[in-house]
Amino acid sequence: VSPSKEVQIDRLKTLKILSNSNSNKILLTTINSIIQKIIPKNVIKENIFSISKNQKINFNDIIKFLQFLGFQRTSLVREKSEFSVRGSILDIFPTNRDFPVRLDLFDDEIEKIYEFDHITQKRIREINEKLDFNLSSELLLNDHSLGLFRIKFREIFSNYRNCQIYNLFSEKTIPTGGEQFLPLFYSELETLFDYLENYSIFLIDNFNNLLENRIENINDFYNA
Repeated sequence: VSPSKEVQIDRLKTLKILSNSNSNKILLTTINSIIQKIIPKNVIKENIFSISKNQKINFNDIIKFLQFLGFQRTSLVREKSEFSVRGSILDIFPTNRDFPVRLDLFDDEIEKIYEFDHITQKRIREINEKLDFNLSSELLLNDHSLGLFRIKFREIFSNYRNCQIYNLFSEKTIPTGGEQFLPLFYSELETLFDYLENYSIFLIDNFNNLLENRIENINDFYNA
């Protein structure tokens, strides 16, 4: 089962804050989050793009990069991490904004940018500030990551040719529960502590018992 899109977006938003912040913060987390492997810090920092009014863009490149970041193309933008194309108009719902944005293009130039209501689809206001677009998925499907996935998957599963999951990923489609295969898409993963510097850790009284129980559950699930 895949985590909800809201959970994925919130996770990535937190990781982005941790990867870029130099200020002191208090982070409350769980046993699961501590031991879970996550995407490398540099992936969060490098995969971002910005646009602004009057900027010249390659329309097709923008669409490809949105899809690479995990955005889903739809007929109508309703939820975060969705986008739609209608002629020279590009609607996008960034993960870091409360309302989607509408790009009105003239040839290859962004002529106007509007914020609009995702329910009524009506414009709210014109936007003049720069817009940032961040990851909306931890699974980044490009030639490099898919190459790693295929190599690692074949090493584990000899009958990969008849595997629906393998074939779906090869077609750049994320199957339900595909996030479980995250380690196959990266040379190595990191932990939450790789995102932190000069930190102190405060543990609850029964931390060791909780950790032992969680590790036991993982081993039982693996050996089942």
